[in-house]
Amino acid sequence: MGIPKICVHYNIEKGCRNQQNGKRCQFLHICKYYIMGQCKFGEECIRNHDIDQGVKEILTRCGIDVRRPPREIIAELREDLSQNENESRSDSRPMISTPNQAMQNMSLYPNRDPLVSDPSGFSSVPIGGAYGGASSKMSLPTGGPYGGARSKMPDPTGGPYGGASSKMSLSTGGPYGGASSKMSMSGKQKSVDSTPKNMQICLHNLQGKCCFKDECECSHTNMPYQWQTRSHSNSAWEDLEEQNNLDVELEFCNPQNDECVYVDRANIPIRIFFEKMEAQTRDKKSLEIRRLSTVSSECNETRQPLRTRWCWFWLGPDDKWIEYGSKDIAGYQSKRNSGEIEKEYLKNPSGRFQFETQGYNYIIDFTTMLQLNMETKITRKVKRRPQFVNKQEAEILKRQ
Repeated sequence: MGIPKICVHYNIEKGCRNQQNGKRCQFLHICKYYIMGQCKFGEECIRNHDIDQGVKEILTRCGIDVRRPPREIIAELREDLSQNENESRSDSRPMISTPNQAMQNMSLYPNRDPLVSDPSGFSSVPIGGAYGGASSKMSLPTGGPYGGARSKMPDPTGGPYGGASSKMSLSTGGPYGGASSKMSMSGKQKSVDSTPKNMQICLHNLQGKCCFKDECECSHTNMPYQWQTRSHSNSAWEDLEEQNNLDVELEFCNPQNDECVYVDRANIPIRIFFEKMEAQTRDKKSLEIRRLSTVSSECNETRQPLRTRWCWFWLGPDDKWIEYGSKDIAGYQSKRNSGEIEKEYLKNPSGRFQFETQGYNYIIDFTTMLQLNMETKITRKVKRRPQFVNKQEAEILKRQ
């Protein structure tokens, strides 16, 4: 059937109308510039840089083997896109490009006039920079593949004449080998939520837009979090009732709480131990417990408002938990905040994060959840807890 095309509308500012309406699009929703190795936004790009489930489904329907490493699939898409660009340019007059783009085109399109502009359909004209003045850059719209109104979109190719230097992120792991972290060619890892899909809550479903319905790999719930229990003799997980779900979540979000008690449907008190993620009945019968959640707000996969904001805390000398970036009772304030620590944690949940504050060097060990002052050798406990979202707030976020 051939290689499917990349969705043109997905790669412009307004986005794909099918995706916005919760419908299936027959084209690939992936960043065109990432495929071409020209996306300057890197891990900050709001468009997809992964061979995710939606992309795999379309590729499979077209007879493309998705069991291969992602880098092989990306290389095949790049080759097809390059050929299509060459064919489309052969019937149109060349557009003048900057020297930087001409060099890029010579390497990316060896069979094409090096002065043909960037595949985005924009000629980037430097204002200043190497030719004098400030190094700002102006993008001139030169039309699109469908004619009519000309959409404007920042040129993500970067280079010495404007913008950041181009970076291409390649998946270096996942289901086909290695760890599941993602790393750019510069060696910088992407912040990716590695929570198993069946423990992730579908963001599209929360807004009533999931096109996969019962076939979705993620869980479908009414809230961006859901607590579940099951007995060791039962393979099925059971959702906590709505009010219990809210009550347990509220207790969990408070870092001062290590446990809580709720009453189940059979009017049996259940005690939950948050640190061990275990539950126990009054007669000491143990239960399994877990918390489903939307992806972290610091991951680079989406900018959806219903993502979970995780807060990081350290235990102060008065046994009070203090969020990083906030002042303690003595006025001490860490230079690092929850968002920065969360990004490092997502890159490697079993790794370490080193930082400096007020002349001291610290290390947070994500495995032991301890902070070490490298000078004084004092250690402090560290916690990661979500920010609480009540039912009314969740309904407001669903409409955004």
